[in-house]
Amino acid sequence: MDEQNSIRNTQHSVDTASVRVSLDVESVLVDTFSYFIPVYNERHDANYGVSDIDCWEWAREEVEWEHFDGLIHEGWQDPVENMEPKEEDLASVVNDFASHDLVQLDIVTARTGVENKMLEWLSHHGITQFNQFRATEIPKSEFDYNVFIDDKPGLANTLGEKQLQYLVVGPHNKSMVDHEDVIAVDTVSEAMGHMSTHMLVSEGIDEYW
Repeated sequence: MDEQNSIRNTQHSVDTASVRVSLDVESVLVDTFSYFIPVYNERHDANYGVSDIDCWEWAREEVEWEHFDGLIHEGWQDPVENMEPKEEDLASVVNDFASHDLVQLDIVTARTGVENKMLEWLSHHGITQFNQFRATEIPKSEFDYNVFIDDKPGLANTLGEKQLQYLVVGPHNKSMVDHEDVIAVDTVSEAMGHMSTHMLVSEGIDEYW
């Protein structure tokens, strides 16, 4: 298996679609920080809260990136129940959106090496209606997606003319809320609701793409 670009096909496959969507996993579907903070505090006798993560560089400046990333990676080895979803009823929101005739939805993560556990998490939470699962070290903007539902603040700086990002806002990425290629949302359901209302209609398709 190519560790830089691991792709899994799922039962729901779309041959043609007008809007190609990349849906992130960590801090978008999964409440990553709510897992990390108590684990880190317990091991290091610290007292951080989620609100303390006030910029993208927090992990590098406060706890060292390798340690932060390693704890999250370790968390994926635990039972999938330990990783909570970011919002309730994600399955119906994602599955309904992915079933739209004008949508091709892939779930795309920059974390490699835990693909099976992520797929297990998705299945455990009933998120089954997507085209592909992709774990990649290649920058996401290099793939042919129109829309990225993602929390990474620097992603918008790398997007092409026909691409935009729904930034799932948290305390770590508020600096990018006003970027011209960003639509700021609080949740995945808000992003998919906005797309359904504004883009997945004939005039919306023409306006955006």
